[in-house]
Amino acid sequence: MLQVSAQKLATTSLRGPARLRSALVILLLLAVFAGGVASEAQVPNAEAQRRAAFVRKILNFVEWPARETGRGRDAFQFCAVGDRFFLFTLTQQMAGTSVGDRRVQVRWVEKDADLNACDAVYMPGSSREAFGKWLPKLNRPGVLTFGEASGFLTAGGMLQLDSSRDGVRFDVNLRAVRDAGLHIDSRLLELAMHVTMENGRRGD
Repeated sequence: MLQVSAQKLATTSLRGPARLRSALVILLLLAVFAGGVASEAQVPNAEAQRRAAFVRKILNFVEWPARETGRGRDAFQFCAVGDRFFLFTLTQQMAGTSVGDRRVQVRWVEKDADLNACDAVYMPGSSREAFGKWLPKLNRPGVLTFGEASGFLTAGGMLQLDSSRDGVRFDVNLRAVRDAGLHIDSRLLELAMHVTMENGRRGD
């Protein structure tokens, strides 16, 4: 990585136009290089884009319980835990999306209290640790949960996604969905690889 001391550049004696032009060129190159690295870090990979786009479509096939009077105009809170990179991708995909009359707002969960406002929660990652910390805390109705790791449905999760070059596949724990007071359209269930009625309760 290129490293140049800003203090050294500032204290260097600029003797003549040539020296000044050289210093300006160096600063310009550093700015371009830094900007390029930042931009590359924010470019979503194809797999993350597929998952985020798929999740956005799923929201059209799920019904949430009726909300309290006066709260119908609140934003729909779609939460993500762990992977900030996926949060960035999800935010891009959800731009302009609504669930019913509620605009989708994507937010990152850092602590337990942040889960209180969530209507849906995505838990990326291939290990049980990806959901083990958060899933037991989602013990209230009206929250749709997404995960990727093996064992997610058995632990009480609702939709487990598996993405590959061929697309995104998913399994559904219908018991967990119904226990949360949610309803999934039968057309979506027909597309699932497996629909289970796991006995594991949310919070176990």
